[in-house]
Formats: sequence, structure tokens, C-alpha cells
Amino acid sequence: MAKFQLPGGFTADVKIALPKRQSVEAIVDFVLQALSAGEQPAAVAEKLVNDFHLSHEDAALAIDRVCGGVVRAATGRKDSRPAKKNDPMAFISFERCLETPELVPAIYRKFEAPKRKPWWRRWRA
Repeated sequence: MAKFQLPGGFTADVKIALPKRQSVEAIVDFVLQALSAGEQPAAVAEKLVNDFHLSHEDAALAIDRVCGGVVRAATGRKDSRPAKKNDPMAFISFERCLETPELVPAIYRKFEAPKRKPWWRRWRA
């Protein structure tokens, strides 16, 4: 089987250089909590800049990678797990969402289970 090659200008490594005393886990947990509480990504990014001392670019990348882990977890497939070495934020986000599945629909409403009518009302129009 042929190995997948990334197009020029792309990298599989999406790690962020963190300021001292900041951890990947703390940032992922903060982003998941904020987004699941309904905060807008721009407000979350601003808090990452102010409270975690990330650059604006790194804050945007952190949100993107955390959301990438959420979307992969929404599939429910463990083989969709991101690479821990190359994409640690997506990896931790994926794991957190598997541990706490209600995070996924709290962040992405489109993944909510459809509300079903009681069985005795389904056959009537």
C-alpha cells in the first residue's frame, strides 16, 4: 500500500509551542468547556491570548485542533483517533469526548440525537 504524501507547504505536525507553565491538557479542557458552554470561538480565542498567553495565530490553531478532535470523536470510531505525537490537542480532545460523549452535541448541535416521538405517535401524521 502506498504511503500518503502531503502536498507541498503542508505539514502533519500541528503542535503549538506553549508558554512556560501552560499545558496542552489545560488548554484543551478550557476550550472544550468554553465551547460546550456556548461561548463564541472569537471570545475563546481572546481568552486564550489573555489568560494562556498564546499568540492570536496559536489561539486560532488551538481551537481548530480541539474542534478537529471533537468532530473525529463524533464518528464514534476509535480508528479516527488523531496522532498523539503530531496533533496532541486533537488527540486529547478526541479522548475527552469519548470519555464524556455529551461534549460533542454541546459543541456541535448537529450531532444531537434526533428527538423521537413516542412509539404510539409515530404512525399518526
